[in-house]
Amino acid sequence: WGFELRDLFTIYPNFEDSQDFQFRNEATLGTALGGGWDLLGGVITEYDRTPTPGLNRKDDTYFIGLGYTF
Repeated sequence: WGFELRDLFTIYPNFEDSQDFQFRNEATLGTALGGGWDLLGGVITEYDRTPTPGLNRKDDTYFIGLGYTF
């Protein structure tokens, strides 16, 4: 079994206010199951330095997926 780890980090700066920014990080771990099938799991973290009132600064979304290559 071989595993593949991927991480994608993106930052969205506010050029008018350096204290205001957002970022998104997506980390995934996947493995081939055989016969064209893959299993993938990960977490997406979204952060907003100055969120809309009533919303959280940080949100995490966990996911798993099953893929097939044909």
